[in-house]
Amino acid sequence: GEKGAFAREGALFAYEALADALGRLFEPYILDVVPQLLACVADGSGGVRAAAVAASQTIMGRLSSQGAKLVLPALLDALDSEKWRTKHAAVELLGAMAYCAPTQLASTLPRVVPALTEVLAHPHPRVKEKAQESLSLVGSVIRNPEVGELVPVLLDALANPGTKTVAALDALARCNFEHCVDPPSLALLVPIMLRGLRERGTQPRRRAAHIVGSMCSL
Repeated sequence: GEKGAFAREGALFAYEALADALGRLFEPYILDVVPQLLACVADGSGGVRAAAVAASQTIMGRLSSQGAKLVLPALLDALDSEKWRTKHAAVELLGAMAYCAPTQLASTLPRVVPALTEVLAHPHPRVKEKAQESLSLVGSVIRNPEVGELVPVLLDALANPGTKTVAALDALARCNFEHCVDPPSLALLVPIMLRGLRERGTQPRRRAAHIVGSMCSL
């Protein structure tokens, strides 16, 4: 009922405040909290859902590398659920991992982005839409200005690898890399590079190799 929803929303506010105040001291409780976050992100109350997303973003933003390693398997397990609501909630929380500190992003996004990319093919439109939103959230934390300008093209290639990979490779081949390629950039680029290297034509493979060489020469 309405009182129950208010109680859940209040508890989530408390989780957010505790994570904010305690920082990494909150991590011993994280595995107990994640299932509750997953349930509340899929709650019938809009206020509860919003509070769960806000709490998730705050918690992810305070994780240590060890904390991120604890959380990620639990979310990937939830992502394998046959229930679309659970999968939808897992995608929401995986997107919140974009709020991790830069060091934690380096270790989590190489696993998060391929997992989200797979979900783009899910038949349920709300799950697919949430995966696109979460990948866009990852794209929003990119600090490399050259890659940042190409985020829409990169996300399009991740969503439609069979038809859009070559266009992404062409755009990247024209890119003059002048700044350090940060972990979020690599998380988006590497799946596209790998796809390019597996293409049948010589030109896409050559492009992918050229792009890798350009990034490595920084």
